[in-house]
Amino acid sequence: MNNHQIKYYSLVLLKLGFFVFSFLVCLQLMIVSFKQLNASFVEQILIATSNPFVGLFIGLLITALIHSSSTITSMIVAIVASGTITIESAVYMIMGANIGTTVTSTIVSFGHFARKKEFRKAIAAATVHDFFNILTASILFPLEYYFGVLSGLAKYITGIIASNHSFGFLNIFEGVVANNIEPIALFLLGLLAKNELLGVLLGMAGLFLVMYYFSNSFKGVLTQKSPNILEKYLLGTPLQSLLCGFLVTAMVQSSTVVTSLIVPFVANNKLSIQRIFPFIMGANIGTTLTALIASISQSDAALSIALTHLLFNLIGTLIIFPFATIRNLPVNMARSLGKATLGNRLTGLVYLVLTFFVVPFLLIYFTKDKVRIRQYTYIEEKVLPPSLDATTPKKDKKSSSKFFYKQVIFKEYPFPDKNQQNQILVMQKGDSILLNRQVLRLKDKGFCWTGQDESGKYSMCVEDIKHNIQLNEIFNFAECYIFRKTYFDPSLYSQRIYFAPKSNLIFKREIINQKNKLVGLEELISVAKY
Repeated sequence: MNNHQIKYYSLVLLKLGFFVFSFLVCLQLMIVSFKQLNASFVEQILIATSNPFVGLFIGLLITALIHSSSTITSMIVAIVASGTITIESAVYMIMGANIGTTVTSTIVSFGHFARKKEFRKAIAAATVHDFFNILTASILFPLEYYFGVLSGLAKYITGIIASNHSFGFLNIFEGVVANNIEPIALFLLGLLAKNELLGVLLGMAGLFLVMYYFSNSFKGVLTQKSPNILEKYLLGTPLQSLLCGFLVTAMVQSSTVVTSLIVPFVANNKLSIQRIFPFIMGANIGTTLTALIASISQSDAALSIALTHLLFNLIGTLIIFPFATIRNLPVNMARSLGKATLGNRLTGLVYLVLTFFVVPFLLIYFTKDKVRIRQYTYIEEKVLPPSLDATTPKKDKKSSSKFFYKQVIFKEYPFPDKNQQNQILVMQKGDSILLNRQVLRLKDKGFCWTGQDESGKYSMCVEDIKHNIQLNEIFNFAECYIFRKTYFDPSLYSQRIYFAPKSNLIFKREIINQKNKLVGLEELISVAKY
């Protein structure tokens, strides 16, 4: 290796180090900003992502506008790491981002619009990526919706990693971020006068710019130093093509850039769609590395959502790649669209606009009202209700306070709750608490009793007793009783109620369906005393 080559590759390594450092700073700025956002803004994010279909199309639309799934998935990792949204909500955004990232190669195909035959092949080459991701989402969306396949598997793998000492280097990396990167992010937020929303926007813009320049820099390395590498390996076996797609995209960190590069190969008859399709599947897996890098210095939840991105593409490839008949399905769909453009080239434009912009926007608009939000007033009355104890001394009576709750219902509509009360009355005497007309008892873990309300007969148990519960940046509860309410009628949903005795406060209620999946949530967001 001569001096010129040493200088060149040294410069490449310096660039790589700079991009990784900048990437982590921008990511951490987003995380610390999200953690400090006010409750109303966080609520809007929860509302937007609580409907799985809306989450899917938000991920699709934003990625189509920004042209980088790596940027969007890194942003999603940051949002999950901050605790703003759950893995179960974020996984649908990941699916949408995988579809939305294909828009760039489709736009690139319009460079051949003036030449009808070239355009037919170019748009077919571009949209085979679309149809692969759409088919994968069509398979995995219902599996996630009904059984939590992706999120459950990701959490399981995260648990293995967290308990395995072989992954101890992750703790070292986490320490480096906490001790070096996070202080820089907090310093930048301070320069912004602690404007959290501005911090989020600056972090997002920084992530986009870092990924843009990173991709373009390493695209240059790929095309200038090895101009025939793509063509050489794409002419190999499907497995070689798959591995080539993975390795090249892992280096460039943009499936958008890589898949756009191969569209002209097909348009100019150098390659067929069958040959490039395994390469595209490999590129889909390679692009997941960015989110994994973003997650390893964060929480288990962040790692889990990054793994759902990997699992989505990996499972889709394992379903479609091994069998030629299934592998040809997206290819044939893309060819059919290409043939349709021979009759009218505007067909391609209509497909592009409808798939990536019009349909997602309309579906977001028409399904946004499916999310129910209720604001409760939580009251501690001055006068005890007769149903609890009419003889309580005046000194035991509480002053009036109001506690505001929000409720976000997701996954299942309508919410099956017959008790649509806006006011929650809570009183405590001894080890008994009255929640409206429902009694809770502060007993040992495992203690159960029966009762009946308007919905029917139920069993109530002390499921657990926890200590030092941190609800958000404001509320910390030294002790928490978790009650599980299960109706005798198996068609009714059960509830999990979180109660802090020292605060005399119900601060969270979860609604759980017959498959033991969380389908509703009420949580304390602010307190106003009068």
